[in-house]
Amino acid sequence: MTVGWERVSHATKAAKAPAADVVQRYWHILRRLPRAPGVITVPELGRALEAEGLGASARTLERDLEKLALRFAGVECDMRTKPFRWRWAKSAESFLVPDLTLEAAVTWELARRHLAHLLPASALELLEPVFEQASRAIETQPSHRMARWARQVEALPPGLPRRVPAVARPVHRAVTRALLEQHTIDVDYRKYGANAAQRYELTPCGLLSRGGLLHLVATYGDDELPRLFSLHRVERAEVTERSASPPRGFKLESFVAEGHPGFRRGSENLRLEAWVDAGFARQLSEAPLSVDQNLSETKGRVRVRATVPDSMELRGFLRSHGPLLEVTKPRWLRLELRTELAQLLARYDGK
Repeated sequence: MTVGWERVSHATKAAKAPAADVVQRYWHILRRLPRAPGVITVPELGRALEAEGLGASARTLERDLEKLALRFAGVECDMRTKPFRWRWAKSAESFLVPDLTLEAAVTWELARRHLAHLLPASALELLEPVFEQASRAIETQPSHRMARWARQVEALPPGLPRRVPAVARPVHRAVTRALLEQHTIDVDYRKYGANAAQRYELTPCGLLSRGGLLHLVATYGDDELPRLFSLHRVERAEVTERSASPPRGFKLESFVAEGHPGFRRGSENLRLEAWVDAGFARQLSEAPLSVDQNLSETKGRVRVRATVPDSMELRGFLRSHGPLLEVTKPRWLRLELRTELAQLLARYDGK
């Protein structure tokens, strides 16, 4: 071996025919090797295998790694530090997935498009060669019906499409690792409108995707109230050695249901009543506002009644339909919208 990241290429003694338990250990070693830029040392690998009932001495694992590196060109070793660090090369072919059928390739391609940002960075790094393998499988048979399917489906965001701000890859890697391992994380976070970032030590509680934006749900300091931190505003992130867990009783599902990501205004739902255009009423009959929605026609007009969250998203929905919808109850919401419309009219009046 030479110093630095090199493929193992020196001569080694021929190995005896491995027993079933040795083959199993080889398989688990190859599965445990992270893809670049991740690394693993022999002690770390030993602890991982011990947890799976495949314990072996450090020297045995070193010999295993050297043998495997000779047979799998993508296995690399860094000898610049001790203990040595091992990994799969970033460009290495994945042996974990057999040749993909086009059905499986399209499934992986759609998962890459729509789910990849919700996966831990460690999982993404492992799956990258699988995604590439799926893409190649689709490209080799572009006229096949399944390959066409990948080009014939698309998921569109609600409302006006906007460019989603990028999340730095080291930030994504650190945040997902902290959440996965239940450690606190030090971040330099720039609040909305602020000129400079502030330092926080956060306890990760969950990850939310909203409108294409990724948000970390976390607590900090002695405050156990979970808050949202937009990952594109994190300028630096570093996982600490301090273990941490969400507040007792915290459930991400409940956090979402209570309206936090929708910037809910109150703790209760509201009973909405409104007159709507007949065409818009047909849309509401297909996609109701709530499970208790009721539509009734009176003198050629349609009244909608529904129990909905008191949120900023509700207000955006009501504003977006303009003259197709007139809120009648609750009275305070009607007056709120009327005030906004008066301010809007004053802004446009005479210009």
